Amino acid sequence: MSEKPPISRDQSLDARPVSAEIRGRQPLPDGGQRVTVAFVTGKWQRMILRLPDRITRDFELDSYGVEVVDMCDGQHTVKQMIEAFAKKHKLNMVEAEQATLTFLKTLIGKGVVSIMIPNAPSNSKR
Repeated sequence: MSEKPPISRDQSLDARPVSAEIRGRQPLPDGGQRVTVAFVTGKWQRMILRLPDRITRDFELDSYGVEVVDMCDGQHTVKQMIEAFAKKHKLNMVEAEQATLTFLKTLIGKGVVSIMIPNAPSNSKR
């Protein structure tokens, strides 16, 4: 398996997060939402675990998480998301960047968000 070349800071800030297919949203009392996300299962998951082609999972997001996921539309860059979060919550850019990037990494790890990186050598989703 070949390693992906590292990307620059500028490329990572120019990346455009895209959320997986959100099938449903239920409001929570704290202002957050329970979102139902659809996933495509892999060939081995279907063969060995006998899973269907598509499955759904529920995730509970607080109000901050909802804001971030709503901006994962392929139109906003990571930098734009950080700036909007900083402005809305009156944070400095370092605080907003740390909070936003940490949450995005969590969403990527769970498969809720993928990232489109412009000008990357393969110009593909990561």
